Amino acid sequence: MIETILIVLEVIVCIALIGAVLLQSGKGGGMGSTFGGSDGAFFGKGNDLDSLMAKATIYLGAAFAVITLALAKINASFIMLKKSVTALLIFKIFFIKERG
Repeated sequence: MIETILIVLEVIVCIALIGAVLLQSGKGGGMGSTFGGSDGAFFGKGNDLDSLMAKATIYLGAAFAVITLALAKINASFIMLKKSVTALLIFKIFFIKERG
């Protein structure tokens, strides 16, 4: 249940992170200025949207990392539980075989 919620949340955060990165304006000249694009002097250096997208990128990146680590921890716990149950069952099968 919690794993499903985290996976859905991670997909949403991932899509939002991609959008935040793509909405940022380029800091350097890039390929646009090579082929006659403007260098930003006409439109100004930056605006509030750029700073908002930069902060959103930081927060969404941190959220993505935390959710990914939480999912890894949940899956690692599940795998360890599965291995210990399997080992216990194998031990019981061999122990019962020897006694019976």
